[in-house]
Amino acid sequence: VSQAQGILENLQLLAPNSYKSGEVDGPTTHALLRFQQDHNLLPTGEVDWETMTQLLSHRPPLDSDGDGVPDRRDKCPNTPHGATVDENGCPKDADGDGVFDGLDKCPDTPRGAKVDNRGCPLDSDQDGVYDGLDRCPDTPRGVKVDERGCPWDADGDNVPDYLDKCPDTPRGVKVDSNGCPTDSDGDGVPDYLDKCPDTPRGVKVDASGCPEQVATPPAPPPLALPELKKHLVLEGVYFETNSAKLKSESTVTLDRLVKALKENPDARIEVEGHTDSTGSARINDPLSRARAKSVRDYLISNEIDASRLEANGYGSTRPIADNKTKAGRAENRRVELVRLH
Repeated sequence: VSQAQGILENLQLLAPNSYKSGEVDGPTTHALLRFQQDHNLLPTGEVDWETMTQLLSHRPPLDSDGDGVPDRRDKCPNTPHGATVDENGCPKDADGDGVFDGLDKCPDTPRGAKVDNRGCPLDSDQDGVYDGLDRCPDTPRGVKVDERGCPWDADGDNVPDYLDKCPDTPRGVKVDSNGCPTDSDGDGVPDYLDKCPDTPRGVKVDASGCPEQVATPPAPPPLALPELKKHLVLEGVYFETNSAKLKSESTVTLDRLVKALKENPDARIEVEGHTDSTGSARINDPLSRARAKSVRDYLISNEIDASRLEANGYGSTRPIADNKTKAGRAENRRVELVRLH
């Protein structure tokens, strides 16, 4: 009786849920009578042998996976329940994400995007570009990205904007890890603007990165050794910063001194080195001695006998001006000569 009821329901002669399964109740009897009349059978209203034979000929074809395609034609007989299938009984996947239509909660996922088990795209870094399409899948949260999912790089220097400390660098300019133009010689003028890219460290430069033209100091008056009864400051003698190395412009004054010593072969002199009060005695004392020695060595190299020369350093112990002012400190940084006899 239950099998007969199922066939009658499939033939739309018996309404679903209108009968008691396995019992020939009123709705079932009425459906049997209609079937028997339609097939020229004796209208008994019962499941007799002839009626059952006719009913079995109307059994629906077997559809194991319930996809609407009979097993004899179903090329994919194990389709998950609820998946949409084609005429061969195989599941459809319109967006090609591996989750079948009918089960796919996001059926329009772009090709290539990775999806979860519902068929919806994943976006691990939450930048709005789906995994699988995202060329930069580990972008930090909140960073603005382009259509590829990579952080914006407005100036195209390969340093993303969120790390770029110089975001307006001109195109094509070489930059460091901070996105700022390189400055190979460290003069404050970036390489792409620097017309003198190999300027020595510490040299003051102009806007084009070239050393500023320093006016040659006026030549000091001729040295007259008889005047060395008192201390004589050697004007025009200069050293590199924090160094005892003589600057090239110092030779003008020193050559005059060489000439004066040669004209007075009996004269003996002391070369004194002095500093300002900036820094400690531990630094100033040896620096002042080294500078005095540099002047002595220059004189010796120009054929002045070493026995005629002494070199001593006094650090900041003998100021001649106020160390509290810039001008005073400049005066205190000096080389003096003292005639010994």
